[in-house]
Order: sequence, then structure tokens, then C-alpha cells
Amino acid sequence: GSMGYDGIETLFVTKKSQVAAMETEGLALEYYKSYNTFWHNPTKYFGNITQIPEEGLLDCGATRLYRSDYAELYLNVTGDAGGVERL
Repeated sequence: GSMGYDGIETLFVTKKSQVAAMETEGLALEYYKSYNTFWHNPTKYFGNITQIPEEGLLDCGATRLYRSDYAELYLNVTGDAGGVERL
């Protein structure tokens, strides 16, 4: 049944980040409204993208993200236009 809004669960948040946000400011990172940056700053509970070791990354062609439908889904869910290249 419907929950009243469309949503797709695709992002992973570690338990450590969830606990830190909840204990520090009562911010529930498992709840989508906690990511409204007008009211909250959830970024402080996550590392920077530059901290990801490059040797652990795959070329998009080696993942399902090379498919335009998955890339479009990623863009719609995250709003990360910088992470999508339109050809």
C-alpha cells in the first residue's frame, strides 16, 4: 500500500552515523525529512567523498549505473547532477 509519498530506498547509512546523529541532536537519519538542509545539517555525520579510496571504485561501465534508467533513478533520488553524465 501507499505511504502517501513515492520513494525508493537506495542509500546506506551506517549504524554509527545513525546513533551519533540521534544522540547528538535527535536527528533520525533513517527518516527522509532529516535530510532537509533548510532545517538540519546531516552532512556532519558523513565522510567526504574524497575519503573514498579510488582503488575501491569501479568504472560506471562495470556497474549497473551505465544503464540510463538506473542513472536517472540515482539522479531523481539524490539530486546529484554532478554524479551523472548525460550523453
